[in-house]
Amino acid sequence: LIEYDMNFAVLIPCRVGLIEDEQGKAWFVMINHNIFRTAMVAMPPDIRKSAQICNHLMKIIGALPAALSTNLPSLDIAQIVIKMPIAENVSRNDAIDSLKLRANDLNLKLVRHHVLTDEYKTPEVSNIKHIEIFQFCDAKVSQKMLQHDISYLAYMPCRIVLVENKQGERWFIMTNMDFFINLGHLPPELNTQVMGMHHKLVEVITAGANGDL
Repeated sequence: LIEYDMNFAVLIPCRVGLIEDEQGKAWFVMINHNIFRTAMVAMPPDIRKSAQICNHLMKIIGALPAALSTNLPSLDIAQIVIKMPIAENVSRNDAIDSLKLRANDLNLKLVRHHVLTDEYKTPEVSNIKHIEIFQFCDAKVSQKMLQHDISYLAYMPCRIVLVENKQGERWFIMTNMDFFINLGHLPPELNTQVMGMHHKLVEVITAGANGDL
């Protein structure tokens, strides 16, 4: 999927969150990949089969029929993504160090980090050299978002993905939170806090892309 369209890096691997609401009821929460069905229909059959794995996961967690409907609005994956190229004179390690240092300066906690390419070292993926995923969290803002709507768990923690192709071209890719914030109708004070977190994440990938150690 990432080799076909790098923007899909923000959705992979498929994630399922578990949350208990204030009434003590537990919910599984994940991104509804059916909203990208227009892009999926246009994919070659073998890639489309891979893209449907997350849809199978929705059925496994017991998603309601409405979530599996094909009548949902369809989004272009590029609409929800911010993609920033890493400068040619910046090494991968310097880009990562710069990313982490700026996040630390802005009080964004790195809660998870793994190299996805270690999971699938197979010859079938010919054009992708390296994928590394960093997950950051601002616990106070995240808690307030979940108190407003547990659906936001599908996008937590905030992920930044480093993708490098065989030609040595590299990008930082993250979800465009601005897009979902505008859909969420957050209270004014919380909206300001979430936008502040979004701006911090943009600053973090900018620092990483420029090697601002």
